[in-house]
Amino acid sequence: AGYRVVQMAERGMEGGGGIFSFAIDHGRGGMGCGGAMEGVGNILGQEARLWIFGGGHVAQQLAPMAAATGFFVCVVEDRPAFEKAFSGVEYRVSSPETYGEDVPIGPEDYVVICTRGHSQDEAALRFALSRKPLYTGMIGSRRKVETLMEHLRGEGFSGGDLASVYAPIGLAIATDKPAEIAVSILAEMLLVKNHGRPGH
Repeated sequence: AGYRVVQMAERGMEGGGGIFSFAIDHGRGGMGCGGAMEGVGNILGQEARLWIFGGGHVAQQLAPMAAATGFFVCVVEDRPAFEKAFSGVEYRVSSPETYGEDVPIGPEDYVVICTRGHSQDEAALRFALSRKPLYTGMIGSRRKVETLMEHLRGEGFSGGDLASVYAPIGLAIATDKPAEIAVSILAEMLLVKNHGRPGH
C-alpha cells in the first residue's frame, strides 16, 4: 500500500515537483481504507524511466530485470487483469486513445513495445515517435517491422525518426524464450544508457 502511495505522489509530480493531490481507491493494492491526499514535493533524483507497452510474457520478464538494474518501470496495458502479474513496478491501464493523457514520455526515457498485436504495436510506436524518447524498441519479425515502418512513413514520419527505432528489438541472441528475449532487450538498453558498445 505504501509503495502505491509513493507511486501516486510521483505521478502527481511528473515534470518536476510542486503540489500533488490524488484520491485513494481502497479496492486496489490491498488498502483497507480510501480517502484523498494532498501535499508538496520535489523530485531530487530519479532513475531512468522505462515505459513497457504490453503486459505479456516478455514484459513480465523484462519489468523486474529492468527495475533491478535501476530503471523506474511503468507497464502500459489496456487489460486491468494483467496487473497481478507485476509487482514492484507501476502499472497503468491505458489505450491508444488515452496515451497522451496517461503516458508522459520524456526525452530521456526508454520505451519498449511488446503488445499483443500489430495494430497495438503500431499505435504505441506512433505515439512513442511523436514524443522522441532516448530509446525506442519494438518486438517483432523483420517483415512486421518493415510493414509498420512503411505505414508510418506514409503518415509523414521521417526516415530519421524511423531509423531511430531499435527493431527488431534486443541483441541478436537467436532465441524465442521470453526470459532470454528480455535479457537481450535489457542488454541493448544498458548499452544505450551507459554509452557502451557490443563486443569484448
